[in-house]
Amino acid sequence: MLAYCNTTDTPALFVAPRGGKTVVSCQWIAQKDFARVLVVAPYPAFYGWMENLRKINRKLIVLSGSGVQKSFQLYQSMTSSPRRVVLVNVEAHRILPELSEYQWDCVILDESTRIKTATAAVSKYFVKHFDRVPYKMVLTGTPDAEGELDIFQQLRFLDRGILDCDNYYQFQHRYCIKPFMSFRWEMTQRGRAFLAERLARHCFTLESTQMRITGELETTVATCVLDNSSRAVYDEIERLLVVKVDDEVLARTLYSLVAFQWMRQLAGGILPQKPNTAKLDLLRSLLTRRDGKFVVFCNYIDEILLVQKLLVEMGFQSRVIRGAVGIAERMSIQAQFVGGMLDAVVCQTSAIQWGADLAKANTAYVYSCPLSRESYIQMQSRILNTEKKAISHLVLLAVENTVDIDIIKSQERKERNHARLTSLVAEIRRRVNCGNIDN
Repeated sequence: MLAYCNTTDTPALFVAPRGGKTVVSCQWIAQKDFARVLVVAPYPAFYGWMENLRKINRKLIVLSGSGVQKSFQLYQSMTSSPRRVVLVNVEAHRILPELSEYQWDCVILDESTRIKTATAAVSKYFVKHFDRVPYKMVLTGTPDAEGELDIFQQLRFLDRGILDCDNYYQFQHRYCIKPFMSFRWEMTQRGRAFLAERLARHCFTLESTQMRITGELETTVATCVLDNSSRAVYDEIERLLVVKVDDEVLARTLYSLVAFQWMRQLAGGILPQKPNTAKLDLLRSLLTRRDGKFVVFCNYIDEILLVQKLLVEMGFQSRVIRGAVGIAERMSIQAQFVGGMLDAVVCQTSAIQWGADLAKANTAYVYSCPLSRESYIQMQSRILNTEKKAISHLVLLAVENTVDIDIIKSQERKERNHARLTSLVAEIRRRVNCGNIDN
């Protein structure tokens, strides 16, 4: 991986989670001896960056505090330290637009799928204002999180020449079609072949199946059914976009996305107008047959509170990791879990995506499956034991004939699309190595 980075000024490390991307990036910084490095990473990944940069004896500036304080810290670091790495959150551009005004030798985007949407402000900012930086790097384990088109902006940030298109819409017009009655653009066969060829030529890709991981992950789906009254409420939401309980309309909406959230909440038992215990009872029955430590992943805060209350009632020692929990406390909870002081950890999926190791858990119960493939893959990697041959179990909880099943099927579809692209990349590399096509 490091050898590849030394062959280009704009490396792209599309490596599966826990594949050592951060370690290699720090080694690359040390080898190149950059003077001014900007690392843009999600907040939960800060701890990993801080640990690895400390190993290469680089002065690290982590911007913290209010916008004015961060601006002053940035100015001080850029005018005093001869060699420094500035670590900022991906949302820093909103309060620190002057980031782009400094002369950076290298800019690294960790979890670069944050810029995958061409119309997003964060994507426009980094693509436009860091175009002239001599060295750039992107890191992610899920470059095509929701589809192949997600890759364009990440490679455009590195170098517009990689995909031979100046902007996203030119690439979309050239290599994509929009099927009849569809809201999403899809890549043509010709476009997918072109993208695979460029990925094989310009990027370093490594799937979890190619890594020397001895552990295995077994995924199963556990289902339950709603009671008749809850099913009637669910059907009314799906059909008429109203919450109707006992012939009384308690809430209504014109927006299908709002109704979708209501259906998810009803399936999870947390819809205020119609609580139910179907999925919670399913979790209770599964926990009575559990083996060893476990983790429960939830989407909503109300779900976390519901599950945590259940674990306390059942006598488990457990802690909660959610967005409001700081890095230091998260590390403390993980240490307690690894040290055997906790039986379980209840996690908000979006808060535990990066930089966490929960591999001591034998089983993970997914109370509500995430919509994003990136969140789903990161969730899987948190419990995968990479050090010894062991089977970790991922149990997806779902209510039959609800959006729970649709979300699980969506994840399966995204995985098939990803496998199709990676197989094309692997085939192109095999042919190059055999000398059947020009390198």
